[in-house]
Amino acid sequence: MFLLLVAGSVFFLFSQADGYSDPYYLKFTSPKQRSLILGSSRAAQGIRPEIINNIVKDLSLYNYSFTILSSPFGKVYYESILKKLDTLRNGGVFVIEVNPWSISSHVQHLDTMHGVREESLHLGTTQYVNDCPNVLYLLKSYKSRYVNIIQNKFRKGEVMDMFLHDDGWLEVDIAMDSVSVNRRTLSKLDIYRGYLQDYRFSDWRYIWLQSTVSLLKKYGTVYLIRLPVHEEMLRTEAQLIPDFNSKMESLSLAAGVYYVDYNDLQESFSFTDGNHLSKTSASNLSKMIGELILSNRNIYNANGEIRIR
Repeated sequence: MFLLLVAGSVFFLFSQADGYSDPYYLKFTSPKQRSLILGSSRAAQGIRPEIINNIVKDLSLYNYSFTILSSPFGKVYYESILKKLDTLRNGGVFVIEVNPWSISSHVQHLDTMHGVREESLHLGTTQYVNDCPNVLYLLKSYKSRYVNIIQNKFRKGEVMDMFLHDDGWLEVDIAMDSVSVNRRTLSKLDIYRGYLQDYRFSDWRYIWLQSTVSLLKKYGTVYLIRLPVHEEMLRTEAQLIPDFNSKMESLSLAAGVYYVDYNDLQESFSFTDGNHLSKTSASNLSKMIGELILSNRNIYNANGEIRIR
């Protein structure tokens, strides 16, 4: 009887987990999806499904993006995408955010897929991605105290740092005064410049990106999108992979998909830390992506193949 009471209490607690609980949990509780936004935290925070779906009325994009550490392109992310993808339906839309870090690996893992950074993180350890509640995720990957699940529900009226929406968009509330932004930007640049010491372009991650595009093309239309970043971050990334845009353009031409680099409009956007778009800029960029998808709807056939380039 006692064990039943404990099990029931735990299940009740877990059933209360929501978008206030952590930045990832809800992504592992939603059903299979026909259309997906994929990528790093730049996409998780910077691309809003709600805005795109309001522009393209018959679209139900879901944001299945995570972080540069947990969702670089590779076997782990590919297999998780396949579990989240509704393979019984065609005609979907797939927005894949790409950046140099997502096709790079630590120098110790340039020639092997074993021991890579994502294996021990939430994507690598979460076997089931469509369960609600997702008990295994909460047992293995939830990093806070379980009591926070309840405490955060009572703080809903407060301004929270992060909130994960039901459509997968991670909303971040953060001070946007110039002093705070500059401090965070300098800190973030220091981190990424440090990465230059140990990270290099990875052939096998690039191949997994190609495989991801090939998989998704079977079920709809694919867009490769490079989100804008601070100009100093862009310079840092140019040191990592100088020919990144050429690689993406070659991939897009070979696969017959679009590649758009929004850094050409960099000055039109604001950033929380040089790496992530502010909420206002995320809304503006999402509108642009929605209009891009809408304008191309008649260019693709039902299988996602380009009629006119």
